[in-house]
Amino acid sequence: MLHLYKYGLQMHLPEGKLPGYYAQIVKAIAEKTVLFDRDKELLIAETDSDREAMISIMDKYKVSHDFLDLLLLPENAQTDPLFSDYGFESKAGNRYLYAEQVVLYSIERGPSANAYDEEQCNVQLSEHRIAFFSINGAAIFAADSQLIELVQRIAKAYGMIAQLH
Repeated sequence: MLHLYKYGLQMHLPEGKLPGYYAQIVKAIAEKTVLFDRDKELLIAETDSDREAMISIMDKYKVSHDFLDLLLLPENAQTDPLFSDYGFESKAGNRYLYAEQVVLYSIERGPSANAYDEEQCNVQLSEHRIAFFSINGAAIFAADSQLIELVQRIAKAYGMIAQLH
């Protein structure tokens, strides 16, 4: 797995609390752990232990919460129109995908494929693409996790190999 994984904690703040209540929670988190990023009531931690520290604060303040596993897109990532259905951009400008909703893959030429096959495969796969980026010169693509088999069948039809990450 690529090192893009982040740990989200979605707070469900009680109705009718004063704005200072949220500030108290954020201050308590800052005293106990490092917050990687946030977007409204979504707190993002770099490690699972940081998220565990945030959970103890949520319990202390009796704030219900859900977990979201996230993939942080590299700065060089390009997003497609489907991105907003599978991710978001934080106030800090970081872009994330919901990890459980997407699959990351790369495409390699099979022994019988040529440049034309590769180009045609990429054109067809682009219809299902959410985002793409490169890591160490390798192109990585994101698609809906329910389309894993479709991605593999399209790649195979063109003599390509879809490598899941």
